[in-house]
Amino acid sequence: MNSQTNNDVKEQAKNSKNNKWALKKILKIALIIVQIIFIPSITIYFGCITNTLTNTANLLQLNDAIQTRTDQVYDIELKENEIRIAIRNGEIIDEAQAKRTIEEKRNAVTALLNTYEFACQHYLDRKIDKKAFKAFYEVMIKYIREKEEYDHFFIFIDGEEKFSAINEVYRKWHMK
Repeated sequence: MNSQTNNDVKEQAKNSKNNKWALKKILKIALIIVQIIFIPSITIYFGCITNTLTNTANLLQLNDAIQTRTDQVYDIELKENEIRIAIRNGEIIDEAQAKRTIEEKRNAVTALLNTYEFACQHYLDRKIDKKAFKAFYEVMIKYIREKEEYDHFFIFIDGEEKFSAINEVYRKWHMK
């Protein structure tokens, strides 16, 4: 009976080792399945969230830059209007100041268009939220592209168009 008990104990130990080995094998397979299926899915999910947050942050920064440049143009246009009113009222104006105002406006509009160009390039490269950008700037892109006063800024030089990203976005949104 002793030998039977010994055999039973040995058999149980052997089965226990086999069960542990089988359990380890099942756990390894489960871990591989998790790595293959779930980790890429989680990575993609968080990657999308991170990308969305980055795109939104980029849009907010561009919005701030555009607003700053737009404010500069408006401030100079106010000076320009004051000069026009003074001329209409027959007041003597400082011609040097008037010329500086014209130059300031040209520089401010160029800076504004450069900022829009940068923003439109980000839009085309999908580095900002495309739907939000279109909602915010569809009207302004059309306005600056169709404003006669800005026409000379868009004249082609040496066969290349100036502000090509603005032009591409404008054509995409307004010329179907």
